Amino acid sequence: MNRDDIDKIMEFNVIYKDLKKVEKMIFDLKWYKLRDNLNFDFQNYKNIYFLSLKRIFGMFSAGKNIIHPNDTVEHHSLILNKFVKDIENIRIFDSCFVDLCDNEQRVIYYMYNVMSNMSVAFDKPVSHCCYEFYSMLGNFGSNGIKNIIKIHLDIIDKIFEIEKLYSDYLYDNIMDQKETFAFRNAKYSLRRTFSTIKTAYDLSLRIIFKNKDINAIYNSLVNFNIVAFSHLDQLKADIFVFIDNFKLQFDVK
Repeated sequence: MNRDDIDKIMEFNVIYKDLKKVEKMIFDLKWYKLRDNLNFDFQNYKNIYFLSLKRIFGMFSAGKNIIHPNDTVEHHSLILNKFVKDIENIRIFDSCFVDLCDNEQRVIYYMYNVMSNMSVAFDKPVSHCCYEFYSMLGNFGSNGIKNIIKIHLDIIDKIFEIEKLYSDYLYDNIMDQKETFAFRNAKYSLRRTFSTIKTAYDLSLRIIFKNKDINAIYNSLVNFNIVAFSHLDQLKADIFVFIDNFKLQFDVK
């Protein structure tokens, strides 16, 4: 290798310093699940980076000086700059998330699951969705995150409450053979109604998250039409009536 080749390899030193910076930022995150997911992604990128160095070193040693565009300092700088920007946003989200109560955190989990299912549908890695989603929330700021939770908390709470009632009383079970036609029809009707409402809510979130404009996403989330899902209250009341009848019919205490 000549001096020029060595200088080109030494240019990658700035990338190495950025790697250490990003690694430290990830290590300082408080929510361990998020920290582990991001660290997994980042270690994969580090492997790609070191593979680039290996290829470049091999070419220079062989007397070649043509570098593939994916192995350049500029290419890796773009990737690392994106990492740094995302993790700076994620740190904002992380500091807010750890102070939320369980029900508030559940709103975030629910929305993440919706977005990760979208990710799979579009052949994007779920881990990629992970840091993009939390970076987006961090971009909204702590107050923005709390505003979103405030709007969607009631809907998601009711969905989880009904899912619990569903698993306890609306599932197919050994008592089905003793059910009257009217009783079974009422059970299936409640299940269909819940499935329709939940699907409509999930679809509404998917439509919002498909937008490329982050400000539009935020505005859609905080101005969400919660009245459209007020049927959850009536459904919950209907399920409690069904449960009372269930207990009477099967002598359940």
